[in-house]
Amino acid sequence: MHLVQKEDLLTKIKHDLSKLNTNIPSDENLYNLRKIIRLLSSEEKSAEGWEQFSIYFNKVHANFLEELKSVRQFDL
Repeated sequence: MHLVQKEDLLTKIKHDLSKLNTNIPSDENLYNLRKIIRLLSSEEKSAEGWEQFSIYFNKVHANFLEELKSVRQFDL
């Protein structure tokens, strides 16, 4: 759930920065703004990668989290 919220926030920030992109007079400011937008895009792709990993991991290790929780209960 946290990853979904993070992804939504990053998407909104990137969208808002993209709107500002057209109103920046300085070439240096424009360059820095575009650099931030690229960084946010990269982070979005990274979040998608973790989501794909999670799906694959859950398919391969179907009950991993449940087993881990049950083992931890006995360790308490």
